[in-house]
Amino acid sequence: LAKVEYEEYPVFNLYIPKTCPNVPDELLNPSKSWSGTANYDEEVTKLGKLFKENFEKYSDEATEEVIKAGPAV
Repeated sequence: LAKVEYEEYPVFNLYIPKTCPNVPDELLNPSKSWSGTANYDEEVTKLGKLFKENFEKYSDEATEEVIKAGPAV
């Protein structure tokens, strides 16, 4: 994975590989394998908001760097 190209996974500030040996590309990016009835982007945003709300319980124990690394919604 050190030599493959990555793409940004929005909301969660992650980078995911575009390819990986022996793994179908569509499994690497959840948006490419999404088959739910809800809009994918809306669900990712909703999940990011839920994560942030839950994390607020612990934010007084986290560094500013960790807080900034959380979802951007």
